[in-house]
Amino acid sequence: RPRSPKHTRSTLQVIPGYTVLVIDTNILLSSLSIFSSLVESLQWTVVVPLPVIMELDGLASNASPLGEAATAALGYITSHIRSHSMSLKVQTSRGNYLSSLNIRTEEVDFAGDEASWERNMDDLILRAAIWQDEHWIDRSAMLQSDGATRDTSGAAKVVLLSFDRMRE
Repeated sequence: RPRSPKHTRSTLQVIPGYTVLVIDTNILLSSLSIFSSLVESLQWTVVVPLPVIMELDGLASNASPLGEAATAALGYITSHIRSHSMSLKVQTSRGNYLSSLNIRTEEVDFAGDEASWERNMDDLILRAAIWQDEHWIDRSAMLQSDGATRDTSGAAKVVLLSFDRMRE
């Protein structure tokens, strides 16, 4: 008798223009070329939460391969935030989009609000994805995607791209 797997993975249906991609820090550090391809295709809404920028700034000060990867990621985002503003968005915790990285930090007070579930930067990044889901709009008409001819039933509206392992 066949054994059923302990954990099954479902496949997400992601559609250019329709699905918003929220990017975690580790994606930028290890897969900058894939990130840049997504942005430059002008087919996706790619959201970088401001806490990701803050984490990259912290890592960029290290003289190490990780610091170099963070510097390269910041350089790419800084140089493309205006030229690719239809596809590349840097989002604050309040849901605003930055037009440049001249101001690239925001006050983060994890202890101030006892009712808040956000306890670290990963929580703030996850919160950005939740915000995108709560305020989602179909951007296929604005981007270079063929949204008019695609079946979006069952498609994911927002996907958080990360190499972190989520706990159940």
